[in-house]
Amino acid sequence: FAGWGGDALGSLSEALIIMDGNKSITANFANTSLLTAIAKGGGSVTLDSDDGYYINGTTASLHATPLPGWTFSGWQGALTSHNANETLVVNGPQTATAVFERAFDDWASDQFTSAELSDPAVSGPDADPDGDGLPNWREWLHVSSPKDGSSTGLSGMVRDGNRVSFTYTRLASMPAGYSTRFVATADLSDWNLPFSEKVLETANGIDLVEVRFDTTGRTSAFFSLLDTRP
Repeated sequence: FAGWGGDALGSLSEALIIMDGNKSITANFANTSLLTAIAKGGGSVTLDSDDGYYINGTTASLHATPLPGWTFSGWQGALTSHNANETLVVNGPQTATAVFERAFDDWASDQFTSAELSDPAVSGPDADPDGDGLPNWREWLHVSSPKDGSSTGLSGMVRDGNRVSFTYTRLASMPAGYSTRFVATADLSDWNLPFSEKVLETANGIDLVEVRFDTTGRTSAFFSLLDTRP
């Protein structure tokens, strides 16, 4: 419903008319489309529509707001821009994704003291201050603590009948060239053993991911966590 015309005014679906003479009233209807706004990483998106529906041909306003320690890196989908505040003419169902990233330096500033930040042997990307085998750049990707050797972002395995599962954490949005994924094998040579992986939840820009593996008919299985960087 796009509003009343003639002797009735307003955009509410009900109108009160005083019948003190002949009246001519028009109810106007218009085609609408849904604009879906998605936040990827640590941040949020707001629209100037309560439900995301717009009359076709009208302009929507979008605003991207990063969480503390995160930065807005740009829009994907219906928008290709690096401006946090944007407008979009809606002419059909569309999706706009705001991408937020947490840079390594921003993460490090929350993990290390000023003295430690000045020492790359402690706070540098390749340093391993807690000696757990994960350099700082991998701790950053998995949102784990670089000063706690027991904090790796990876849970222990749980077995339920023929099913083995475990969870791990990762940044919901990573800069270009960075990635993290699991691979599996039964013989340590062919790393193409199938398993399922799904995101259980995303909060504050962090994904909690569950990995499940069916052990039926298998005597052994090995998993490897692959983290890559440019």
